[in-house]
Amino acid sequence: MKKNLLDVIFASDKRKNVLLFLQDGPQEMRSILNSLRTTRQALLPQVRVLEEHKLLRKDEGDVYELTVIGKLVVSEMLPLLDLVDALDENIHYWGTHDLSFIPPHLLKRLDELQSSTVIEPDLSVIYEINRGFMEKTRKSKSLTSFTTFLFPNYASFISEWRDCGVDISLIITKELFEKLKIENTDYLRKYVTEGYGELFVYDKDINVISFSQNDYCLMFRLFTKEGNFDNKLLMIHGPKAFEWGKELFEYYKQESIPITQV
Repeated sequence: MKKNLLDVIFASDKRKNVLLFLQDGPQEMRSILNSLRTTRQALLPQVRVLEEHKLLRKDEGDVYELTVIGKLVVSEMLPLLDLVDALDENIHYWGTHDLSFIPPHLLKRLDELQSSTVIEPDLSVIYEINRGFMEKTRKSKSLTSFTTFLFPNYASFISEWRDCGVDISLIITKELFEKLKIENTDYLRKYVTEGYGELFVYDKDINVISFSQNDYCLMFRLFTKEGNFDNKLLMIHGPKAFEWGKELFEYYKQESIPITQV
């Protein structure tokens, strides 16, 4: 009796790994065995199952390749497996925080956010920017940030980044902009008129505390699903994450108002 196709693909790591290994083209059984670090005796029953379900076939000699159906199945497997890998590292954080600020087209590409780390700051530095992010920004060519708040010493590290040649682009909420106009008008005017960086105001509701990106990592501060503030940080690395974060910032930049004078 044939197995359910989902069971064929995912109920056996050996079967799943054979399919993934063959995605780049036909392979000799010897290469498959070396890659999976197994024996012919252990693997052949799993290969037979894949053959019975028309996912792979044996060519001349001892060479195996994916069928047309096998190639289609593997092409659909990869995004799912990448998504599972991305979420699996910190599934509790992903599952307990509000992701509604992520536009649908980027939410579908959450699998690109690999290599994530949750950081819980010490109480002694809860009102300071993450030191690792601060150091990496000094070495970066650019910094983009969407934020609903600013740390007490924000002016000093913005000035420091500018002195290091960092290209700064900030999006702030309308509430924060109005607060700065009252409490720190001179610095706000200086930032806008003296080339500190770009400034945009987002005047719609949004359920995120902040997200920032330098040349090395993407950093999130998210609300919980209950709408509570959480001081934990989610740090994500990798080239795909960089492009994803760039698109996220550009999405909100297009929805924001550029500030050229105060």
